[in-house]
Amino acid sequence: MLACLRHVEGNHVRDGRPTSEQDDNRQALRFLRRSFGATPAREFGPLALKAVRRAMIEAGRSRRLINKDVHRVRAMFKWTAGEELHPGASLRRPGRRRRP
Repeated sequence: MLACLRHVEGNHVRDGRPTSEQDDNRQALRFLRRSFGATPAREFGPLALKAVRRAMIEAGRSRRLINKDVHRVRAMFKWTAGEELHPGASLRRPGRRRRP
């Protein structure tokens, strides 16, 4: 998570100032850290993502914000897998196949 946040901080800047996307990512990953901060990425799967989403619902967040935050969490795993920080493929959508 920390590597992804550093990446976001370096890439989401406009006119030398941080964009709102930096804080949005921090807020989304806050729920992930609270529930699964000590869990290795390779053990985080679709059921864990559902638990994170459930925590967002219980916190009273809107459906639109939850959907955006879940996308941010999935994007974090995708980015870290692309950087070979973990094995990847843990949060692919069911029924979707990888293209050769």
